[in-house]
Amino acid sequence: MMTEKLNPDIDANAMESDVSEVGHAEVSDVTNGRISETDFQFSVTELAEFSCRTGDLSSWGEGGPSSYEGIRGHQKLQSQRKKQLSNYQSEVSVELVHDWSEKTVLIRGRLDGLWLDDVSNEPTIEEIKTTYLESEFIPESSRSVNLAQLKIYGWMYCRKHQIETIRLQLTWMNLNDDSLSVESSQYSIDELEAFSVAAIEKYCSWLNKIFIHQLKVKKACEAFQFPFPEFREGQRALCAEVYRSIRDERIMAFEAPTGIGKTVSTLFPAVKAMGEGKIKQIVYLTAKTSGRRAARNTCNKLIEIKPALKVLTITAKEKACFCTNEKSDETLCRYKVGYFDRLNNALNYCFEQSNLDDSTIREASNKFKVCPFSLSLSLVPWVDVVICDFNYLMDPLVQLPHFVANGKQAVYLIDEAHNLIERSCDMYSGQLSETLALEVLEDEPSMSRYVNRITAALLKVDQLESKLSEAAIPVDVCKPIGDVTARCLSEAMSNIHSEVMSPKLSQWFKQIIRFSKISELSKERHFGFLEHQQNGLIESLVLNLRAMNTGEYLSAIFRQLRSVILFSGTFTPESYVRYSLGLSDSVKYHKMHSLFDSSQQLVCVSKTIDMRYNQRDQFIGSLVDIIHSTIQAKKGNYLVSFGSYAFLRKVFEAYQEKYPTDNIFTQESNYTDSEKEHVINQFFDGSHRTGFVITGGIFTEGIDYIGDALTGIIIIGTGMSVRDNVRESVRQDAENHGMNGFDIAYRYPSLQRVLQSAGRVIRSEDDKGVIILIDKRFNSPDYTNYFPDHWHLKSFSNNSELDYLFNDFWKKN
Repeated sequence: MMTEKLNPDIDANAMESDVSEVGHAEVSDVTNGRISETDFQFSVTELAEFSCRTGDLSSWGEGGPSSYEGIRGHQKLQSQRKKQLSNYQSEVSVELVHDWSEKTVLIRGRLDGLWLDDVSNEPTIEEIKTTYLESEFIPESSRSVNLAQLKIYGWMYCRKHQIETIRLQLTWMNLNDDSLSVESSQYSIDELEAFSVAAIEKYCSWLNKIFIHQLKVKKACEAFQFPFPEFREGQRALCAEVYRSIRDERIMAFEAPTGIGKTVSTLFPAVKAMGEGKIKQIVYLTAKTSGRRAARNTCNKLIEIKPALKVLTITAKEKACFCTNEKSDETLCRYKVGYFDRLNNALNYCFEQSNLDDSTIREASNKFKVCPFSLSLSLVPWVDVVICDFNYLMDPLVQLPHFVANGKQAVYLIDEAHNLIERSCDMYSGQLSETLALEVLEDEPSMSRYVNRITAALLKVDQLESKLSEAAIPVDVCKPIGDVTARCLSEAMSNIHSEVMSPKLSQWFKQIIRFSKISELSKERHFGFLEHQQNGLIESLVLNLRAMNTGEYLSAIFRQLRSVILFSGTFTPESYVRYSLGLSDSVKYHKMHSLFDSSQQLVCVSKTIDMRYNQRDQFIGSLVDIIHSTIQAKKGNYLVSFGSYAFLRKVFEAYQEKYPTDNIFTQESNYTDSEKEHVINQFFDGSHRTGFVITGGIFTEGIDYIGDALTGIIIIGTGMSVRDNVRESVRQDAENHGMNGFDIAYRYPSLQRVLQSAGRVIRSEDDKGVIILIDKRFNSPDYTNYFPDHWHLKSFSNNSELDYLFNDFWKKN
């Protein structure tokens, strides 16, 4: 394994040398292709989608045929055509060179079908599209693009073969029954040329604007200097290694404790690489809002120095959309109606703004009456920096095609990468709920045939599961129900002729879409888990199709990208990271030392208190006294973190009863964003309060409690998950692949939550604080071997010993 510790003495000048050796690269591609500084090349599809799409923003895109289904449908129809037409040709490549505003434009495409009439010798070009909808219900947003593609193909063919007229045929193939809907018309070269040239004018004008912007960005990034007066210890070497990884098209992983400056240490070399023409785009991915906020703040600092950069933050749809109809679903959202008719004006407006933050997107959305969330997605291919959640790259149902299609032109900076281990397993898992299906049936009786078929398939799995010796159901047993859901989905879609659905029906459709997709992708490391839920007198089934490990899926995505930089403050143990994220031994892994002095914090660990489930209740009284002693040793703000809400409430109630006047609060399980922000802000208002919270939860990860905001944290228990069928299957799967299953399924995930929570205390060189670990298991090498190097553990057996440690520490600080 390539584990390296960066040496700041050796690499002190590495950043300058690595950058200077590259020299000045020629200006490269603007979008999917650039012939030279003054020429464009693009596909017919790209041209049609940008210049010719009209109509409403449709809800059906996510439920349409998959790529595989579409290809299979194409091939089936093309095979039939070859039997019917003696001179039929399929997949015919075409290209055309066109002059636009003293620039040369190269357009390429591929005809689905081409044949000549046996009598008149007139050519016919066919464009084939697959669908699950009846032809009359195909939305204008799809139809307009398909017809535009066909017209542009017709113009290109007429130009090449110097003919005056051509027949164009748009054929829709309904995959439910393979029925065909055909639209055929004859066109003259003049009308096709007028249409195509207008489309080219619109698209090339936009590409030229992007090109001019990218020239400015390249020049600005080339001259860009580090945005702070000096590098922190080890930061320069880290920046150099990130730059080399981008330059050499490599994957890199590193752990860097708080204080190194992970965000700027990845963004700065990425900006320099952009200035050298190595990349066109920086994609910064995080798991939490706080991480995106930190990236945005750093980018704002970069923009202040070099305002050429355009930075886009993608906000989740439920937070971005302000139309009340989004929630009521009573009518189609007015920001979706005519969306594509106004999109290009909105794009042009956004690109004239200096900052593409949330307020700019909302302003443009209001001005042009377009969906803010969809507008942000439409901007993704054109901006310099995209800040977004993991799922836009990793989730098979949410992944943005641009990221993979243009993956070799960008660097992907994955912050908080420890969260990707659990999140990716969620992304590659699906669920089917019988309860939700029955609720749909109450609102939508027309869905009964589909609900009944899926319910029958669930019952069959239940019958098979009862004969198995293990709780985990092999994926082969679950595959048939995935096929049933896929067929039901396609048939149901063809029978719903409205863009508007009830909330329950929409939720159910999303559930079966995900389950069908995950079933299609699932392999031997997926297992099914069946639950029997009691709803009053009715028992219902829930089937979870769960991924045990997603390393294979993630590594397949990473291979399509130029460079990936994964980093976190808690990215340990290395073997766990590599195994979980599919990182080969050739991927460099770096572990940075903390900049903080061990004297800044007191780390105490109990030698006697046992927090295992069957023992913990007898220590509640001791915990209450330890919490009170910690708070009394020095006034300030404290967090007391627990692995479960149940035990949290027990200790909270006991503490409240013994010390009713102390200013304490407990974390609720359903905070809104504004409620969470209100609680966090109270840590910065000078009041002294203690929060009983969840280890690795919303208050113990991704929050900068700088200065006096947090004096200490008491971590009660290892935070280890309770044993259940899923965790036990993860353990067994890891052992089957040569790993320590208990560590992979239980110890390492809890260790990362503990380290994240403890990391809230010391956030800067001036912070002082205490970390109290309450569980005798923390004394084991299974934990101490992975604690940060700057932790100097102090053990205690009772309150008197702990008080002594407090007095000694706070006297010195």
